[in-house]
Amino acid sequence: MNIPVLLEPIPTGFRATTGAPLNLAAEAGTASDALRAVEGLLAALHTRGARIVEVAVTSTDPTMERIRELTASMAANPMFDDWVAETKKYRKQREAEEDAAEAAAEAEKLRSSSNGTTNTHRQEPAA
Repeated sequence: MNIPVLLEPIPTGFRATTGAPLNLAAEAGTASDALRAVEGLLAALHTRGARIVEVAVTSTDPTMERIRELTASMAANPMFDDWVAETKKYRKQREAEEDAAEAAAEAEKLRSSSNGTTNTHRQEPAA
């Protein structure tokens, strides 16, 4: 099992810190010594009988159960992957159109400012 450890320099060397629920910290002159010190703290907890376990949380909320059922049925549908791909393709196309409209508006703004005129008409992207 791996757990994240924040390793940061401090004026006297390095500090290694774990997050909740362990909340362990150790300081040492080198990064490797600080990590070894945290490993020692973990070993001490283990020796005293402490264990790190994961617990599956199940929901009794009928809405969440229905969402899980729908998600499973969509994932099992052979057309689902095609739908996801087409949705991504459409989104990419719309973003390109929006980017082009923004670039055109910016170019018009620059042209207007260089001519000393102000264009109050704002072009909106096509729906």
